[in-house]
Amino acid sequence: MGQLDKLGFFKILLPFLLVFAIIYGILDKINIFGDASNKVNPIIALVIAFLVIRTTFFYNMIQRFLPNVSMVLLAILAFLLILGLFTGKTTHDTLFSVAIVVATIGLIWALVAGAGFKLPYWLSLDARNLVWLLIIGAPFVVIWSIVRKGGK
Repeated sequence: MGQLDKLGFFKILLPFLLVFAIIYGILDKINIFGDASNKVNPIIALVIAFLVIRTTFFYNMIQRFLPNVSMVLLAILAFLLILGLFTGKTTHDTLFSVAIVVATIGLIWALVAGAGFKLPYWLSLDARNLVWLLIIGAPFVVIWSIVRKGGK
């Protein structure tokens, strides 16, 4: 990674490719130049990409903006993965509602802990707190699964 950074991979090549791909994709999608768009779109995308990497303002903006966007996308993906872990369907039954609450709480906990904020001692997930969580939570899950209506 250090060698790539010295070569300008992160400062020049990646922003260039990103801007080129986005501009080319937009121009290709809107097809503003009609039949000639196959020849014009790459040229316009190249010019804009070169202009963007030349300007430090745009580079700095991309450098500040993309980590935040990536974090939001990772949070959404994590939420969907946790949700899919609990339910494989998208119907609104009780299990789905519980899964949404658990996934939301877990996601908020992970984001707060990942951002470097100090969590209260009772929210830090060490072995002792995990055991207490299982001791307190397991009976509720068992009782709920036995007494719920329409259960098998």
